[in-house]
Amino acid sequence: MTSAVKTHKFRHIFLRTGMTIVLGGVTLASRAAIATAAIEPERPSPSGMLRVSNRSEHPIRLALRLKVAKLQNSKYSDKYGNKYGETLAQPSYETPAHWDFFAGEGSDRGLLVGLPNRSLNLTKGDIVVAFAQDGSQRYWGPFIVGEVSGPTWNETTQEWKLILEN
Repeated sequence: MTSAVKTHKFRHIFLRTGMTIVLGGVTLASRAAIATAAIEPERPSPSGMLRVSNRSEHPIRLALRLKVAKLQNSKYSDKYGNKYGETLAQPSYETPAHWDFFAGEGSDRGLLVGLPNRSLNLTKGDIVVAFAQDGSQRYWGPFIVGEVSGPTWNETTQEWKLILEN
């Protein structure tokens, strides 16, 4: 019989006396100066094309904002001069792109969407939203890729899949 072993990385959290931090559902109250908490190893976010299935009875417009992560060069330090890694700047986004679908278009296998001047790869943090163009005021999303339930990652095809239904 084999058993799965779960490995954890540990991060030291420096707390001032009287501070409380909640990390992954575990409350760290501090009388001590250092607390150690187990954190899950960070998995790389999948990146791939987007396949869309419009299974609704509405003609829709799908809009996409691709995230551009910029890394700040500045590091922050505590009052003792200890430096703590690089920080991410506020996310910025590329110019929006959109596609129009007829009612039921791509309902069986879905349609791959692309950009005219380069390939399209969705990654964690990109924003996808769809809305009906028939005046019904129906909309889907916003979906933040890798953070909410849709679109879903298909490991076999290495694609993100978004299914829009009534």
